[in-house]
Amino acid sequence: MKIKSIKINNLGPYVGECKLDFNISNPVKNIILIGGKNGAGKTSLFNAVKLCIYGSRLLGYEKVNQIYLDQVTQLINTAVLRRKSGSAFISTTLFIDDGKQNSSYEIKRKWDLAGKKIKESVVVVKDEKQLSEIERIDFESFIFQLIPPNLFKFYFFDGEKISDFAFDGVQNSDFKQAFLQLCGLDTLEIILSNFKRIYKGSNSKSSCAQEYDDICLKRASNNELIENKSIEKNDILKSIISVDEKLAIAESTYSNSGGVDAKVWGKMHDQLKKEENIRAEKRKWLKEIANNVLPFIILRSQLEELKVRIEKENLARNKNIVKSEIQNELIKDRLNKLFNDLHVPYSDDVTSKVIFEILDTMEKESNCEEEILMLSTREELDLIPRINSLLAFDISRIKEATEDINKSLKSVDKIRDKIKKSTVTDYETFLTNKQSSLAEKEQLISKSVEIERELLGLIGEDLKIDAEYKKVKSKYEEELKSKSINDISAKAILAFEELQSRLYKSFIRQVETEFKQTFDSLINKRDLLDGILVDEHLKVIPYKNTAFMRDELITLRKNYGDEYIINLMGQKAFDIMQEKLAGNETKFVLPAHVKQPLSAGEKQVFIMSLYKALVSLSKVNVPYIIDTPFARIDGEHRKKILENFFVKLNGQVIILSTDEEIVDNYKDIISGKISNTFVLEHQPDGSSKIINNKYFEV
Repeated sequence: MKIKSIKINNLGPYVGECKLDFNISNPVKNIILIGGKNGAGKTSLFNAVKLCIYGSRLLGYEKVNQIYLDQVTQLINTAVLRRKSGSAFISTTLFIDDGKQNSSYEIKRKWDLAGKKIKESVVVVKDEKQLSEIERIDFESFIFQLIPPNLFKFYFFDGEKISDFAFDGVQNSDFKQAFLQLCGLDTLEIILSNFKRIYKGSNSKSSCAQEYDDICLKRASNNELIENKSIEKNDILKSIISVDEKLAIAESTYSNSGGVDAKVWGKMHDQLKKEENIRAEKRKWLKEIANNVLPFIILRSQLEELKVRIEKENLARNKNIVKSEIQNELIKDRLNKLFNDLHVPYSDDVTSKVIFEILDTMEKESNCEEEILMLSTREELDLIPRINSLLAFDISRIKEATEDINKSLKSVDKIRDKIKKSTVTDYETFLTNKQSSLAEKEQLISKSVEIERELLGLIGEDLKIDAEYKKVKSKYEEELKSKSINDISAKAILAFEELQSRLYKSFIRQVETEFKQTFDSLINKRDLLDGILVDEHLKVIPYKNTAFMRDELITLRKNYGDEYIINLMGQKAFDIMQEKLAGNETKFVLPAHVKQPLSAGEKQVFIMSLYKALVSLSKVNVPYIIDTPFARIDGEHRKKILENFFVKLNGQVIILSTDEEIVDNYKDIISGKISNTFVLEHQPDGSSKIINNKYFEV
């Protein structure tokens, strides 16, 4: 599939009909380069093409509605809007080889304006013959199968809006639907669902089938809650980063503008800094307490049990030492000599009797089971004081620290009030905005901590549901096997589930392998990621191979529980960890989930790699359109992306570049692949003009 031409009329800065014709005859020259300075209409053209293909679905609506039309109105040229009459359209001609014949399809999406009303119409022409309404709907379904709406962020990529993507690259639901459609597994899911419905209908008295449906629904519901909570957490992290960026810009702007006289505000600034340090120290202490003390306070009873166990084992060990020493021949000789000196008759017998009584008494008083911890004396001396310290911790100190922070904030308010009454230029506004941003950040951090707690609870619930699911599924499969001899639907369910499982594993392995190869060829940081894992719910999980010590993991699991470990390293790493712990290895490597935020440039490389991995599943090459490709990319990454991504894409590539992106040496890298060049020129009257066979260089 390739785009042959684009016509745009009265959309954005384009007045009247403007056209781009693409040469698609040479399969080697598959890159179309469209240049335009900022404001020349690149993004308007980019958005118009997306709108032409997807219509209301681009904005998330199944059908045309007023909200959608209101948003389309904002894209229409202002001259047409002022007249309150006229029309605008976007037309895209696609060349499609369906395996039987080559055909051209022109999709024309038009909007007629009459006063405040706007009406949309869509026409599709195949090889100069207009399709009927039914044929048009069938064609749209065909296009959506080729380029799933869930994947439009990948095929139509805006480099300036990379922050719109979640860290994991794409929401689970989007990736899942795109994956299933590209692999053709969406149809398989429908077939399997129908067979299950038939089986359930013909076995209405089967409690196993109902129980399995219920647990699947419960499992899916909890997974959706986990996904939504994870998305909410990512959104908050993005908001925190945004606040930090706003603070940095405000600081820089204020400083660069000359600020105020240091003699006037210096003393008050020092006071603010002092209070800020007080709060920072208190927050640092609270964070350390939250990380190193609170978990143990929550597990206080287990901590007390551990202390008792250590003391019992210490006592038992000391008794064993005494028992060993008292049976020493030297001790016997000394006791015997003592009794002789005291003129005790039968001293040998008395000595033996004394030793026997001591040993017998110690044996009766021993109440410790088998030694489990096997701590050394040094370890005991280190651990007991730490346990005592944790048990003795006064939780009211947390309240006091929080009150100190609030007291400091009130102090800051008084200082700010003094500044407000002064004549310092712009300082009041600067400080107010900064304090507002810091308060916003504190609220976001508090909310993030709360969401993390809720997420741990959901993960714990998921562990319980998963254990129940495995039991119910096993029971259900046994019923299917027993009935598969006579019941064709039961036989079909077993066969299709096995097929689905094998296909899932095969396609997932292909995506993971392709992603790693592409990502490694594009990224500069060798230690950023080791790849992605796609779990059974088709969620994309970036991971880094991380070494763990056996004892470290056992301690973490004992102190914090399985939910904490799953949240820390991910389900896949947790499953592998369980297998490793069953063995004898003292150190092993696990694919731990990477959660630290990526930079904008790293995100773009991640998304491009994921796109390349996904399209490897498709049997059809579709156009890849990218606006401002290097908005967030440094020089070294630009070279790698051009050499290892754009040049290696098999399908048509349309790049909309500014005059600071693909120019000079960067353009030379892809020169052998370029089929057409265009320049979008901003005109004095505010409109834009498309010039064919031209680029920025003279």
